[in-house]
Amino acid sequence: MKNLPNFLIIGPPKSASTSLHFYLGQHPQIFVSKVKETNFFTHDYEKGLDYYSSFFSGAENSKAIGEATPAYCFLPFVADRIQKDLSHIKLIIAVRNPIERAFSNWLMLWEAGTEKIPFREAVQINLDQLSFAKFENEKGAQLWEERRFMNSDNRNWTRTYLQPGFYAKNLEMYYERFSKGQIKLIFLEDLNSNFDETMKNLFEFLQVDKSFSISDKNEMNFYSNKKYFRILQNVIGYKAAKSISKKLPTGFKALLKQKRKGVKNKPIISNEDYDFMYEIYKNDIEQLEIVTGKNLENWRKGNIKD
Repeated sequence: MKNLPNFLIIGPPKSASTSLHFYLGQHPQIFVSKVKETNFFTHDYEKGLDYYSSFFSGAENSKAIGEATPAYCFLPFVADRIQKDLSHIKLIIAVRNPIERAFSNWLMLWEAGTEKIPFREAVQINLDQLSFAKFENEKGAQLWEERRFMNSDNRNWTRTYLQPGFYAKNLEMYYERFSKGQIKLIFLEDLNSNFDETMKNLFEFLQVDKSFSISDKNEMNFYSNKKYFRILQNVIGYKAAKSISKKLPTGFKALLKQKRKGVKNKPIISNEDYDFMYEIYKNDIEQLEIVTGKNLENWRKGNIKD
């Protein structure tokens, strides 16, 4: 058996896991998989650890080795598998306002044409499905595997807009399997407002040189939103894709950036839907405040952000 990761960015989706994967990959003592989302513990577990180790070929001289698969954070069968195979792993969870996260998740699928039901209706279906969509043990793994092949026209398609945002519940699930010292929780607003200090703390958590400074803080935010770049990076890795992207003519890149800034009529969550969602997450938010000691008043009111 070859290299296996000693840290995982486990999500949740739409909470900066792509950016964290990119930022950590710039550190000379950290190796991140070229394919950001290996999905090993969700979809390819039966292929075994030798297969999994192939994602980390070339990591022999790295102090920290990792990957990022956002769905890991809320799936109990995945937590069981990680505990079984990588009991000493370090886990990174990056969280944001759960209401904004859920809407962003829905919007991504809506714009892709995968989701055809309006946000409030889709969430209500998800809410009704929570009683059986628990994704526990191998039966839950089978349900998870089946749901990704369901046609979104089918109203019975098992949706997961809500589950990733139950942060306190998901943390408790992992605390039951790993020590608290193995888990690092990052708030997206801290990453945005105090980038260097947040990354320094993360480097310290991974036991690598914490004095290293991330040089490319912004470019990934632009290119990671481009479908061509996401496809390219999954095939050839961040550095190669980034190198190719840099070689694009300046005028062409400026045009892409201008078009991105000029996106029109982007849907936003209504105040009514925000209030509806807050009632769903209220208890979990309060529990997260108790667990972390962080004041999350800004999650209680306001509208969807970008």
